Amino acid sequence: MSMANEDLGHAFEEKIRKNVRFTITSLSLHFLQISLSVVVKIVSGELKFLKLCAQWVPKIFYRRTQIETAGHDVGLSDTIQ
Repeated sequence: MSMANEDLGHAFEEKIRKNVRFTITSLSLHFLQISLSVVVKIVSGELKFLKLCAQWVPKIFYRRTQIETAGHDVGLSDTIQ
């Protein structure tokens, strides 16, 4: 990632962390020189954020929740049988 792209990534991440309930459209209004499709690629592709219950969260937290939930489901099914 070049220095300009890295600075842009930091700017995006700062905006996201200030308001995790943003929409892609509202975020793109802060970066008018960048197309909407590029904003989507930066947020979900490079920064690894995804939408979870109207709140954007880093993918790593979402994946951890999936694993924990799957573990609870297995434990619950073992208890029922």
